[in-house]
Amino acid sequence: MPTDHEGLRIHWPAGFAPDEADYHFQARITVKAAPEGVFCCLADLNRWPLWVPGVTEAGPTMSGGPLALQESFRVRLFGVGLECLVGEWQPGARLGWSGLGPGLHFYHAWTFEPRQDTTVVVTEQTARGATAVTMRDGHPEWENFLRYGWLDSLKQRAEVR
Repeated sequence: MPTDHEGLRIHWPAGFAPDEADYHFQARITVKAAPEGVFCCLADLNRWPLWVPGVTEAGPTMSGGPLALQESFRVRLFGVGLECLVGEWQPGARLGWSGLGPGLHFYHAWTFEPRQDTTVVVTEQTARGATAVTMRDGHPEWENFLRYGWLDSLKQRAEVR
């Protein structure tokens, strides 16, 4: 089932719609920048270790080039290796990737909603597996990371571009 943010639909992979997952989280932030600029900051995978809290490694695995639709990439987040694949790529509008980690299969989506002089960035993540159940049942720090770590850092980075 798609999630609609001002007409920007997230195309959840089978089994990963919020009502089908073991874990679901959504957060949003308003950024004083154009959607294309915010999208470019997020899509610049090689720079994630410089600004995304907890990311120590990030890079494409297939082409060695920039992030793009159907590009696979690896991320080390808080010491955990994640293998990801871009499934949604609409510059300035939405970006999403599926991923695998220990006891975890997830989908992470972002939408970029233009406003008068700002962009509302919405991020949603759904996950399945034992780690997803643990995240849901007792680890609010993951939600704090998404809400205050990643989103706040994205806002700061995009607003100074």
